Amino acid sequence: MWDVTFQRVTNEQEIYEAQLRDLLQLKQENSYLTTIARQIGPYILSISKVKERLEPRFQKPENDCMDTVVEICEDSKMTTEQIS
Repeated sequence: MWDVTFQRVTNEQEIYEAQLRDLLQLKQENSYLTTIARQIGPYILSISKVKERLEPRFQKPENDCMDTVVEICEDSKMTTEQIS
């Protein structure tokens, strides 16, 4: 009975450690992608402004991917300001 319990605890520890490694990797990837989004944010804003001036008919569609990236950049900027 002790062997079965010990084996179960060992298996659970391995699962926990694997999940912890996955979580740390996801955290690093998130940080990396947030940094990239923050760096390209001003360029995207500039491109969208030029696009609006050149072709007004393309102004602000409902689900534009540019809007999503701009929101991510603004969110990360606000988060950075709150942390500082």
